[in-house]
Amino acid sequence: MKEQDKPKSSKKQENKDFYRSHEIPVMLSFLKEYSLTHQAIVLLALTGALRRGEIAGLATDVLNFKDNSTLVKRSLQQSKKEGLKLKSTKTEDTRTVILPSKVMEMLHTIYLQKLNLKMELGPLWHNVTDINGKEVILLFSNEVGKPYRPDSITQFWNRFAIKHEDDLRRIRFHDLRHSSATYILNEGTKKGMNMRTVQKRLGHRNIKTTLNLYSHVTEQEDLAAGELFDDILL
Repeated sequence: MKEQDKPKSSKKQENKDFYRSHEIPVMLSFLKEYSLTHQAIVLLALTGALRRGEIAGLATDVLNFKDNSTLVKRSLQQSKKEGLKLKSTKTEDTRTVILPSKVMEMLHTIYLQKLNLKMELGPLWHNVTDINGKEVILLFSNEVGKPYRPDSITQFWNRFAIKHEDDLRRIRFHDLRHSSATYILNEGTKKGMNMRTVQKRLGHRNIKTTLNLYSHVTEQEDLAAGELFDDILL
């Protein structure tokens, strides 16, 4: 067998879950009890399909309030060797994500809060630089500008999920990203959205990655396509 013909070793299949369409409003109703910051973090994962590190790495310079969009070009990563570092995204690509106006309103409030805090604190503000050495103001930081660790986002979500587990299935924070993609594929097809839309929002380089991850949706579509002919065959 030629080298190029040999099957590539496959990575372990991701164990994913997602909220169904009827569960999302339930989760959102509980989310209203929490701070603006926590609401924004969860909604960025749900409506924008952002990864945990991408949310933690959002800064004031990537927001476009005119177009209701954000550039996703950084990810806050944590390691024992380097501590917290702003790096490129997982695929090292930059993507633009359009967000709901309500989410952008939340981000605008946080944006103004951070600018005011930095001005008030002056030299006491904790400066953060990205991979290119550019100083940025992170949206999700404490009162002196120190970044929220990515794992603190997971910890918050776990507390949220445990508190409401009697009324809402427990899924991982990363599964909000899967919930976003699945919702678009299930509901967005009515408005002309498709797998390419999801690929772009999730930042997958290859459409095959998106197709493999969301085969459960395409299988449902195939079943529905087959049933379309039931009525005319009666």
